[in-house]
Amino acid sequence: MSSEHLRVVVHKDGQETVNLTMPIYSLRIIETIMPDGVLEKLKTRNIDLNLLLRVARESNYEPQEIFHEEFQDSEHLKSYRVWIE
Repeated sequence: MSSEHLRVVVHKDGQETVNLTMPIYSLRIIETIMPDGVLEKLKTRNIDLNLLLRVARESNYEPQEIFHEEFQDSEHLKSYRVWIE
């Protein structure tokens, strides 16, 4: 069963600030809709977003988590969870 939606949930200091449901084809442009800071933080943690997206594509978009990461900046703890369902 292929996923139909890309889901993104963001928490800032424990409070949900973003909860998005987008069509699955949004995965093709995910790098353009993610804040620049998040992409940089993923790279510094050696998280290969292109590899994760390729795995999702090769699984025929079976429901799965793409990534779930927490980042501490100078002022806030932020959590990003991205998955397909």
